[in-house]
Amino acid sequence: MMRLNSRLFKVRLRTSAHPKRCRDWLFSARFALIGATAAISSPLHGFYEIARGELILNTTALATYDSNIYTRSDSVSDLYFSLIPELQFLRHAGRGTIDARTGVNVTRFLDYSDEDFEDFHASLHVSYPVSPDSPLSGTFFIAATEESDVNDLLNTRVKSRTIGVGTDSLYQVSERLALRNALGFEDKSVKNFSGTQTYGGSLGIQWLYSEKLSFFTDYRLRLDESDGDDTIQGRKIDNTNHAILFGAIGTLRPRIEGTAKIGFQRTEARADESDQNLLLLSADLTWLWRPKTTLSLHTIRELDVSPADETVERSEIDIGATHILNEKITLTGHIGYRRLVFNISDRTDDAFLVGTGLEYIFSRYWQAGADLEITFNSSTQSETDYDRQMVHIYTRYSF
Repeated sequence: MMRLNSRLFKVRLRTSAHPKRCRDWLFSARFALIGATAAISSPLHGFYEIARGELILNTTALATYDSNIYTRSDSVSDLYFSLIPELQFLRHAGRGTIDARTGVNVTRFLDYSDEDFEDFHASLHVSYPVSPDSPLSGTFFIAATEESDVNDLLNTRVKSRTIGVGTDSLYQVSERLALRNALGFEDKSVKNFSGTQTYGGSLGIQWLYSEKLSFFTDYRLRLDESDGDDTIQGRKIDNTNHAILFGAIGTLRPRIEGTAKIGFQRTEARADESDQNLLLLSADLTWLWRPKTTLSLHTIRELDVSPADETVERSEIDIGATHILNEKITLTGHIGYRRLVFNISDRTDDAFLVGTGLEYIFSRYWQAGADLEITFNSSTQSETDYDRQMVHIYTRYSF
């Protein structure tokens, strides 16, 4: 039976609640999820076949109760409804794979109608069309998205428009050794605040320890800039980040898979901030603890750039669990911690997050569910010291 990856669907929902602005690797990780309201682990049959691929229409209806729609101490609550139709072209035939999506998120608030929005998105992900025995492999993506949501660095609802493009490659030079590189660019504009741009590139070596496990080391160069158009701070960010990273990818231990890396970054500030050093951490791991229970770990420590023209040290850890109760019911839960340290404004936030959810599969094309997300944010600034509870009820149909 086809089963939806409910954990990834919950990531999509939590992304709406707490937008992730960390530039892990070269570009924002959210581009891996752009346009997606769920991930399908086995392909659906589309309603129309074209060019050896399938057209699939994904439609999600979502109702959300939000106890703090601006994530501030003077909280106001509201109920809003979203309809998210998305057209997807999926092609696995031939040497390369193609995943193209376009859609719109139409959301209406019950009380605060000024926050109503229609956000469009489009993305294209392509794997290199090479033969199976080629030493070269990799992917390319380009994406454009609009997002109207709370920004946890600004603690207000903003509308942003983002364009991103990137590629990553792996070239095997011998049975055990491969060269790896990645390039990426992201341009983001935020209404009434500064836009930000990120240019990045990395080059490294990967050692194929076994068929299921590889170790790697990378040198990463990344440029972070802001426009300096923020009406509050009125300054500009221009950082050059040099980083050395060491990591592993694949099956790290029996039944534990994913990627983990650690590194050191030197940031040269060429504008209004000071140079600094930072220990980098990143991990995305899954552990098949029991036949029906999977545990997950996500952690990251990186420098972020706020649309208020300020760099921010972001540290996050999230531990999750997914339990398949039976063929139709999946239970999920997670607990996490987030720390934000703002370099200039003398602000530090410590947030504790917990959530739980349930998903019910009616058929291979139709599923529904609900989840609860709670955030307790303690801040050194009184106006950003807040609690938040969010309840999502959703249904999704694909054909």
